[in-house]
Amino acid sequence: KMIETLIGKETFVKALALYHQRFKHKNASTVDWLAVMEEVSGKELSTMARQWLYRTGFPRVFVTTSYEKGEYTIILEQKGFDKSGPWQFPFVFSLFDKKGKEMRKEEIHWVKKERETITLAVKEEPAYCSFNRNHTLYGKVLYKQQTTKQLLLQAETDTDLVNKYMAISTLFDVE
Repeated sequence: KMIETLIGKETFVKALALYHQRFKHKNASTVDWLAVMEEVSGKELSTMARQWLYRTGFPRVFVTTSYEKGEYTIILEQKGFDKSGPWQFPFVFSLFDKKGKEMRKEEIHWVKKERETITLAVKEEPAYCSFNRNHTLYGKVLYKQQTTKQLLLQAETDTDLVNKYMAISTLFDVE
């Protein structure tokens, strides 16, 4: 799911078709599958795949946000990695306005470092952020800045069912 997210559905389908064609009636390995995904997408995916296939655990991603003069900043800090270094993964998010409408198309940021900053030009401060859409990352996203008002709006309007559920669940936990 993470590789499909990073290379896009259309590219993923093309790569999968080539993989099936190339390895039909043969014993293929994970390395073969990854090589085809890299060949078709033009992206290096083996480092990320190695992390997820050959070590235990999962990342915890601490998110902080700020808005100033038309710029919305998202800072991601990950914990929960071993001596082999930070996890690589797609971080999928979307920003919503006060009416619960998506302000920008859903975005994907490929996280590769322990701390990363995403800066976005926006006309107004988002009412809430929907992080880890469709539960793309197998990990925990911790966003402590979210207010009850933001959670209520997200529970009512988020187009991502997983995050809508998470907002409702968080509200119930508070109660």
